[in-house]
Amino acid sequence: MIIDDEKIKQRIANLDQSKVQKLDHVAWLVILCFLEANLDDVYIESKINRFLKKSEFPSKFHTLQWAVQNLDSENLSRFAEHTNLSIEELRVTAKVFSHI
Repeated sequence: MIIDDEKIKQRIANLDQSKVQKLDHVAWLVILCFLEANLDDVYIESKINRFLKKSEFPSKFHTLQWAVQNLDSENLSRFAEHTNLSIEELRVTAKVFSHI
């Protein structure tokens, strides 16, 4: 993924890279959505810490389910763009994972 926005690149550089590297791909996409939405750094750091809790997010499928259920409409739209899926495809996928 290529990030063209210099402000977002700078905000990414300011994150704790040792934590960012431990995020699964889905969690990283959620964090990227938060950065693009210009959400507060403290909020973003709290979400990074939460996504790193393996008891709550043992796999990227759990992260995906969280994203679909909890992102607001603007961030869910951004997330869908980053995954190259429609919002409906994301919702169906999360629903299937919740029943497995």
